[in-house]
Amino acid sequence: NTGGMGAVSPAPDSTPERGRYWLSVALCGLSGLLSPMFNFVIIHGDPLVRQAVLAGAHPLDAPNLVIAVGMTGGMVPTAGYCVYLLNRRRTWRRYAPPGHWADWMLTLLMGALFALGNAAYGMGAASLGSLGAILGFPVFMAIQVLTGNVLGYASREWRGAGPRLLRILVAGNLLL
Repeated sequence: NTGGMGAVSPAPDSTPERGRYWLSVALCGLSGLLSPMFNFVIIHGDPLVRQAVLAGAHPLDAPNLVIAVGMTGGMVPTAGYCVYLLNRRRTWRRYAPPGHWADWMLTLLMGALFALGNAAYGMGAASLGSLGAILGFPVFMAIQVLTGNVLGYASREWRGAGPRLLRILVAGNLLL
């Protein structure tokens, strides 16, 4: 335990093998390339949004239906893979109460804030009209990255990273 609430230090064998490291880098790159697909869900979800409005949804709230469908499409394989790994590694007990209630509450809070952020994005994108998907999504993603980096720095996540990596972090944030 690193001393933080719920923070667990990595297992001694958590250093990735060389092949696994590059596989992980490739998966991160693929995730970055596929991330805009969420925006395409919103762009091409107009028929569903129109149906929601015809059914009585407020025009600013209607995009949330498309967001819910798009998020579910990403959540199902992610949750399935997590369950697979928890079963394969027999690590369910590491996340079971008692003693982890604060972690579960923070997880629920994080999920609620994520959902609210997506709902706000849907309303903002709808308010921007045809520019919502063009301008709204990049701004939304940039704000997520910047917020994560600021909070990571504030929580000392970058402690020990070295000045070169911190300069790269600052340069990337300034670029965003």
